Amino acid sequence: MTTEEAEVLSDLRHSLKNILDREEDILKFSRNVVKETNGVNDFVNGKISKLFGLASTYRNAFERLKVTNKKDFDKVVKKNFRHHDIQDLEQSINDTEVEWDQLLQDLDQQLQEGGVSTLSEGQEGPINVILEDARTGDTTTLSQYLTSDHLTLILLRHFA
Repeated sequence: MTTEEAEVLSDLRHSLKNILDREEDILKFSRNVVKETNGVNDFVNGKISKLFGLASTYRNAFERLKVTNKKDFDKVVKKNFRHHDIQDLEQSINDTEVEWDQLLQDLDQQLQEGGVSTLSEGQEGPINVILEDARTGDTTTLSQYLTSDHLTLILLRHFA
């Protein structure tokens, strides 16, 4: 193994460990918030923003490994997957993401049971809901984006 390969391996270990630690912290925090009185609403209405901390952890990992996107990051992981500690860290990250998905499914179910209505195709949506830009803090509403009678909105849920 060359010195450069050893440095990349060390940086990858450090990055994966940081990602795992941050994911576990966020998951623990989220579970604790949800258990509180009115926790589901508190979580959905503001405390969910703690998730953005994971994005900075990934950014730091990308910079450390000199990659610019998740695809390239995954290539570095794949290249070093023969190392058992890399396999273990990657598996732990995947397991934590499965736990996170389960928490979100439980939250979705609690919100459904709490009387939150869902829309069907063709129904008018909540166009006056206040939205906040996560980067700038600026607020807006969906109605400000309507330039015609219809708006297609695609919401993505991504852990990182």
